[in-house]
Amino acid sequence: MFEATTGASDHCESVSIDSVSDANPAKNQSIRYAGAVLLVSIEYDNTKTFNHSNVQFTMTVTRLPRSQYKLEYQSQRDSTELLPTSIIEDTVHGVLLMVVQTGKLGAFDATQMLVQITAGLTLMYISSATVLFVSTVLMRRRDYYFKCMFVESDSLGLQEEEPNDEGERKAQGNVEGDPSPVESQAQVVHSDEERLHKAPVGPADA
Repeated sequence: MFEATTGASDHCESVSIDSVSDANPAKNQSIRYAGAVLLVSIEYDNTKTFNHSNVQFTMTVTRLPRSQYKLEYQSQRDSTELLPTSIIEDTVHGVLLMVVQTGKLGAFDATQMLVQITAGLTLMYISSATVLFVSTVLMRRRDYYFKCMFVESDSLGLQEEEPNDEGERKAQGNVEGDPSPVESQAQVVHSDEERLHKAPVGPADA
Protein backbone atom coordinates (compact mmCIF):
# COMPACT_ATOMS: atom_id res chain seq x y z
CA MET A 1 0.00 0.00 0.00
CA PHE A 2 1.31 3.45 -0.90
CA GLU A 3 0.83 6.96 0.37
CA ALA A 4 1.68 10.04 -1.69
CA THR A 5 3.89 12.56 0.06
CA THR A 6 3.42 16.31 -0.23
CA GLY A 7 5.77 18.45 -2.33
CA ALA A 8 6.61 15.95 -5.08
CA SER A 9 3.95 14.33 -7.23
CA ASP A 10 6.35 11.69 -8.60
CA HIS A 11 7.61 10.47 -5.23
CA CYS A 12 5.69 8.09 -3.01
CA GLU A 13 6.68 6.36 0.18
CA SER A 14 5.55 2.87 1.00
CA VAL A 15 3.34 2.16 3.98
CA SER A 16 3.09 -1.37 5.27
CA ILE A 17 -0.37 -2.60 6.17
CA ASP A 18 1.20 -4.41 9.10
CA SER A 19 2.39 -1.15 10.67
CA VAL A 20 0.57 0.32 13.65
CA SER A 21 -2.55 2.23 12.76
CA ASP A 22 -2.89 5.81 13.97
CA ALA A 23 -6.66 5.41 14.38
CA ASN A 24 -6.32 3.97 17.87
CA PRO A 25 -2.69 3.78 18.97
CA ALA A 26 -3.63 2.61 22.46
CA LYS A 27 -4.90 -0.69 21.14
CA ASN A 28 -1.72 -1.20 19.11
CA GLN A 29 -3.71 -2.44 16.14
CA SER A 30 -2.22 -2.79 12.69
CA ILE A 31 -3.65 -1.23 9.55
CA ARG A 32 -4.51 -4.71 8.32
CA TYR A 33 -6.70 -5.27 11.37
CA ALA A 34 -8.21 -1.79 11.79
CA GLY A 35 -8.55 -1.04 8.09
CA ALA A 36 -7.95 2.26 6.31
CA VAL A 37 -9.59 4.73 3.94
CA LEU A 38 -7.77 5.73 0.76
CA LEU A 39 -8.77 8.81 -1.21
CA VAL A 40 -8.04 8.45 -4.92
CA SER A 41 -8.18 11.80 -6.74
CA ILE A 42 -8.22 11.76 -10.55
CA GLU A 43 -7.87 15.11 -12.33
CA TYR A 44 -8.14 15.29 -16.12
CA ASP A 45 -7.38 18.18 -18.46
CA ASN A 46 -7.05 18.75 -22.21
CA THR A 47 -6.45 22.51 -22.31
CA LYS A 48 -2.65 22.41 -22.15
CA THR A 49 -2.34 21.77 -25.89
CA PHE A 50 -4.42 22.67 -28.96
CA ASN A 51 -5.20 18.99 -29.54
CA HIS A 52 -8.48 18.39 -27.71
CA SER A 53 -8.14 14.63 -27.96
CA ASN A 54 -4.95 14.75 -25.87
CA VAL A 55 -6.50 14.26 -22.45
CA GLN A 56 -4.05 14.06 -19.55
CA PHE A 57 -4.82 12.47 -16.19
CA THR A 58 -3.23 13.09 -12.82
CA MET A 59 -3.90 10.49 -10.14
CA THR A 60 -3.18 11.09 -6.45
CA VAL A 61 -3.67 8.53 -3.69
CA THR A 62 -3.80 9.71 -0.09
CA ARG A 63 -4.54 7.76 3.08
CA LEU A 64 -6.84 9.68 5.35
CA PRO A 65 -5.16 10.13 8.75
CA ARG A 66 -6.63 8.32 11.73
CA SER A 67 -9.04 6.42 9.54
CA GLN A 68 -10.22 2.87 9.89
CA TYR A 69 -12.76 0.82 8.04
CA LYS A 70 -14.79 -2.17 9.03
CA LEU A 71 -17.93 -3.75 7.68
CA GLU A 72 -20.44 -5.57 9.86
CA TYR A 73 -22.99 -7.94 8.40
CA GLN A 74 -25.19 -10.70 9.68
CA SER A 75 -25.71 -14.19 8.30
CA GLN A 76 -28.22 -16.84 9.23
CA ARG A 77 -27.14 -20.40 9.86
CA ASP A 78 -29.61 -23.14 9.26
CA SER A 79 -30.58 -25.32 12.16
CA THR A 80 -29.19 -28.76 12.59
CA GLU A 81 -29.99 -31.63 14.84
CA LEU A 82 -27.52 -30.38 17.44
CA LEU A 83 -27.83 -26.60 17.02
CA PRO A 84 -30.96 -24.58 16.43
CA THR A 85 -31.24 -21.75 13.88
CA SER A 86 -28.82 -18.97 14.78
CA ILE A 87 -27.72 -15.55 13.46
CA ILE A 88 -24.02 -14.89 13.17
CA GLU A 89 -22.66 -11.33 13.09
CA ASP A 90 -19.36 -10.94 11.31
CA THR A 91 -17.03 -7.93 11.31
CA VAL A 92 -14.68 -7.52 8.37
CA HIS A 93 -11.83 -4.99 8.26
CA GLY A 94 -10.32 -3.81 5.02
CA VAL A 95 -9.38 -0.90 2.81
CA LEU A 96 -12.02 1.48 1.46
CA LEU A 97 -11.21 3.27 -1.80
CA MET A 98 -12.97 6.59 -2.33
CA VAL A 99 -12.54 7.90 -5.88
CA VAL A 100 -13.06 11.59 -6.71
CA GLN A 101 -12.93 12.72 -10.35
CA THR A 102 -12.39 16.36 -11.19
CA GLY A 103 -11.12 18.28 -14.18
CA LYS A 104 -12.13 20.21 -17.25
CA LEU A 105 -12.49 19.46 -20.95
CA GLY A 106 -12.18 22.28 -23.44
CA ALA A 107 -13.68 22.61 -26.92
CA PHE A 108 -13.61 25.32 -29.57
CA ASP A 109 -16.51 27.79 -29.37
CA ALA A 110 -16.83 30.62 -31.91
CA THR A 111 -19.20 32.60 -29.69
CA GLN A 112 -16.77 32.50 -26.78
CA MET A 113 -13.95 33.57 -29.08
CA LEU A 114 -15.94 36.61 -30.27
CA VAL A 115 -16.79 37.51 -26.69
CA GLN A 116 -13.11 37.38 -25.70
CA ILE A 117 -12.05 39.49 -28.70
CA THR A 118 -14.78 42.06 -28.04
CA ALA A 119 -13.85 42.28 -24.38
CA GLY A 120 -10.18 42.76 -25.22
CA LEU A 121 -10.89 45.51 -27.76
CA THR A 122 -13.22 47.25 -25.31
CA LEU A 123 -10.56 47.24 -22.59
CA MET A 124 -7.99 48.62 -25.04
CA TYR A 125 -10.36 51.44 -26.06
CA ILE A 126 -11.17 52.31 -22.45
CA SER A 127 -7.49 52.35 -21.48
CA SER A 128 -6.49 54.55 -24.42
CA ALA A 129 -9.39 56.95 -23.75
CA THR A 130 -8.43 57.14 -20.07
CA VAL A 131 -4.79 57.89 -20.89
CA LEU A 132 -5.84 60.54 -23.41
CA PHE A 133 -8.19 62.21 -20.92
CA VAL A 134 -5.67 62.23 -18.09
CA SER A 135 -2.79 63.53 -20.22
CA THR A 136 -4.74 66.27 -22.02
CA VAL A 137 -7.07 67.41 -19.22
CA LEU A 138 -5.73 66.56 -15.77
CA MET A 139 -1.95 66.73 -16.15
CA ARG A 140 -0.04 69.91 -15.42
CA ARG A 141 1.70 69.93 -18.82
CA ARG A 142 -1.42 69.04 -20.72
CA ASP A 143 -0.71 71.60 -23.48
CA TYR A 144 2.64 70.01 -24.21
CA TYR A 145 1.14 66.52 -24.25
CA PHE A 146 -1.63 67.69 -26.56
CA LYS A 147 0.94 69.07 -29.02
CA CYS A 148 2.89 65.82 -28.87
CA MET A 149 -0.21 63.78 -29.65
CA PHE A 150 -1.59 65.95 -32.43
CA VAL A 151 1.01 67.45 -34.77
CA GLU A 152 0.05 69.33 -37.91
CA SER A 153 2.04 68.31 -40.95
CA ASP A 154 2.40 70.11 -44.29
CA SER A 155 3.28 66.90 -46.10
CA LEU A 156 -0.37 65.88 -46.20
CA GLY A 157 -1.34 68.75 -48.58
CA LEU A 158 -2.69 68.07 -52.03
CA GLN A 159 -0.01 67.97 -54.68
CA GLU A 160 -0.65 69.75 -57.97
CA GLU A 161 -1.19 67.39 -60.87
CA GLU A 162 1.05 67.85 -63.88
CA PRO A 163 -0.78 68.66 -67.14
CA ASN A 164 -1.00 65.78 -69.55
CA ASP A 165 -1.22 67.59 -72.89
CA GLU A 166 -0.12 70.85 -74.39
CA GLY A 167 -3.57 72.45 -74.10
CA GLU A 168 -3.69 71.94 -70.37
CA ARG A 169 -0.18 73.32 -70.05
CA LYS A 170 -1.15 76.50 -71.93
CA ALA A 171 -4.27 76.90 -69.80
CA GLN A 172 -2.26 76.40 -66.67
CA GLY A 173 0.31 78.90 -67.91
CA ASN A 174 -2.41 81.50 -68.55
CA VAL A 175 -3.80 80.99 -65.08
CA GLU A 176 -0.41 81.34 -63.48
CA GLY A 177 0.33 84.69 -65.20
CA ASP A 178 1.00 84.27 -68.97
CA PRO A 179 -0.90 86.99 -70.90
CA SER A 180 -3.61 85.91 -73.28
CA PRO A 181 -3.77 87.30 -76.90
CA VAL A 182 -6.47 89.82 -75.96
CA GLU A 183 -4.38 91.10 -73.08
CA SER A 184 -1.36 91.42 -75.40
CA GLN A 185 -3.30 93.58 -77.88
CA ALA A 186 -4.56 95.81 -75.07
CA GLN A 187 -1.02 96.28 -73.85
CA VAL A 188 0.10 97.32 -77.39
CA VAL A 189 -2.70 99.91 -77.66
CA HIS A 190 -1.82 101.37 -74.27
CA SER A 191 1.83 101.59 -75.24
CA ASP A 192 0.96 103.47 -78.50
CA GLU A 193 -1.19 105.99 -76.63
CA GLU A 194 1.63 106.58 -74.18
CA ARG A 195 3.99 107.32 -77.09
CA LEU A 196 1.55 109.88 -78.61
CA HIS A 197 1.20 111.72 -75.32
CA LYS A 198 4.95 111.77 -74.80
CA ALA A 199 5.80 112.92 -78.38
CA PRO A 200 6.99 116.65 -78.62
CA VAL A 201 4.67 119.20 -80.25
CA GLY A 202 6.20 120.85 -83.47
CA PRO A 203 5.63 124.38 -84.90
CA ALA A 204 3.17 123.15 -87.46
CA ASP A 205 1.01 121.69 -84.74
CA ALA A 206 1.04 124.97 -82.87
